[in-house]
Amino acid sequence: MQPSVPVEGVLFVLRRSALWLFIALAVPIAARADSPPQPVPADGTCAVAADPAWTKQEQFVWLRVCAGKEADFNKAPDYGGNLDPKSATLPDSRILRPSFLETILLAGKYRSALTRLGVHIVGARFTDPVDLRNADFSHDLWLNGGVLEKGANLESVRSSRRIAFDDSKIVGAFDASRMRTEQDFSMHQAVLVGNLSLVRAYVGNELDLSGTTVSGVVDMNTIDVGRTLYMGNKAHFNAINLVVAHIGQLDLGGSTVTGYLNMDGIRVDQYLFMRNKAQFAAIGLLAARIGSGLQLSSSTVAGLLNMNGIQVDLDLEMRDKAAFKNVNLIAAHIGGSLYLNSSTIDGELNLNRTSIGSQANLVGATVTGLLNLNSVRIGQNLHMEEKSHFAEINLVGGHISGQINLGGSTVSGKLDGNYLNVDQTAFIGGGSTFDAEITLASAKFGQDLYLSGGNFNKNVNLTNTQIAGVLGLQTARWLHGATLDLNHSSAGVIDLSDSWPDNIFLNGFTYRNLSNMTKYNGEQAATWFGKQTYAPQPYEQLATVLQANGLIDEATDIRFAGRDREYHTATGLRRAWLFLLKYSIGFGYDLQYAFVWAACFVLLGWAVLYATGQRTKHGATLGLVYSFDMLLPLVQLDKSHDEVALDPWPRRYFYVHKIVGVLLATFIAAGISGLTK
Repeated sequence: MQPSVPVEGVLFVLRRSALWLFIALAVPIAARADSPPQPVPADGTCAVAADPAWTKQEQFVWLRVCAGKEADFNKAPDYGGNLDPKSATLPDSRILRPSFLETILLAGKYRSALTRLGVHIVGARFTDPVDLRNADFSHDLWLNGGVLEKGANLESVRSSRRIAFDDSKIVGAFDASRMRTEQDFSMHQAVLVGNLSLVRAYVGNELDLSGTTVSGVVDMNTIDVGRTLYMGNKAHFNAINLVVAHIGQLDLGGSTVTGYLNMDGIRVDQYLFMRNKAQFAAIGLLAARIGSGLQLSSSTVAGLLNMNGIQVDLDLEMRDKAAFKNVNLIAAHIGGSLYLNSSTIDGELNLNRTSIGSQANLVGATVTGLLNLNSVRIGQNLHMEEKSHFAEINLVGGHISGQINLGGSTVSGKLDGNYLNVDQTAFIGGGSTFDAEITLASAKFGQDLYLSGGNFNKNVNLTNTQIAGVLGLQTARWLHGATLDLNHSSAGVIDLSDSWPDNIFLNGFTYRNLSNMTKYNGEQAATWFGKQTYAPQPYEQLATVLQANGLIDEATDIRFAGRDREYHTATGLRRAWLFLLKYSIGFGYDLQYAFVWAACFVLLGWAVLYATGQRTKHGATLGLVYSFDMLLPLVQLDKSHDEVALDPWPRRYFYVHKIVGVLLATFIAAGISGLTK
């Protein structure tokens, strides 16, 4: 007896057999559906007949594209001729249904019949929404020069080929969010009356919106474009969102954006072009990363240009009559140079904590607000010369590895450069004009600081400043009582020309040499000292420099002049003391004063002896020798002079005589030891 087979086992075997049969049949079908595009027929005919249910114009399109040709309504007869969809109404004879388009792109026999040229349609009219979302294309799709009267939906479309809507007019929203095409997506010179969404889209090659007008918002948040995104060539946009986008190269040159252009966090692998008289309302480039250069030359930004934290690996160019309102470049990094020459910023330019690898060029620029260079780092030179105009400059804590040049510029507000560090030479003068105060306190200059040829209407503060080279002041003009404060500063070389202001502060100021040492003039030095409030250090400093150059007598004259200036400014007991020092030993520099006084008192003593009859009264002739002996306490020419008993009146005189002698000896000793200098 044969064992019975369970029913469940039979059903299992049948199900598995059916599954394998379905797979065997489905694979060829899928293979045929995804077969590569066909070659263009040699005879120019279509191998798959048009569906009789299609309209005349749809059959016309199919027979053309199936044969590898362009279906151009502008060139075909009976369709109204060559019409511009942006200015003319396309006739009903050009209307295509979106279902027809979907059929030839996706239906098996039609899709497999398409050639390598894909679907190229020119001048068509779509009166219903073109809805191709989630479609998967393996052919080009060109709907150029046509009209889409109710927008299009290409959300999540996947294509290995080019998609184009060039020269078309689209009324309504165009949604291509999450679209992914390995080739190009183009809306070149199109007109879109509505919003364009390319959020999270991927375009493997080029995305072309050049010359296009979009009345709504262009939203390309997080888009990824493998090569170039073209949005220039006189394109017009309302607002653009490119936040956190990734683009090979972005060209907005010559475009107009009337709303906010938001590119915060964008990454551009190569260049970002925004030049050629482009017009922008406001731009956000917060924390953007530009792999090559950023160009805004000759463009206009009416509102805020916010580039805080931006990183530009090469040059940032904003020159050639570019115009901006407020520019923020806080904590930015520019690997090359910053060019703002011949540009205008009608507001603030903020470069606080910005790093510039090469040079910063503001030649001929105008900044009507604060130019904030606080803590800036510049790898080479800072150029601000040649008729540049600045309202106010903040250079506090900046570090310039090369030179700084303000020659020929005008600064109407304060120039604040406290703690500025310039490794080479700073040219502050050279025909420049400063209407407000300059403060460079505690600054450091690795080479020279030239104020030469400058026009200074307010005070210049250089307290605690270090100048390794020359402090140049030749032909500087100090207007409206402007002063120069060099208290506790240092310089390598100065001159004593007439270019110093009428009021200077030099207490604690040190320098190594004079540039006009060979032409040193004592009267010039006296004039120089006369411009400052008395302090002993400036006199001693100049005397030290003169002495080091072998001008010993001139150094002594300066030291004497310093003590004499002190005497004339002193009061009370101090003045009396300085009076004694001056007229007794010349403050220790002219000891001959003391010898003259000694000789006078010796003669006076002799005259007293003669007038009182003391010369022969005591059995000895008392004359000059006695007077000399009594004057100098440490010298005794004749011991018997101590035993002479003078009459009361001459005796009282010689008490004073001896006191004067002690004082003179003390002053001479003090002068020789340097205690009075």
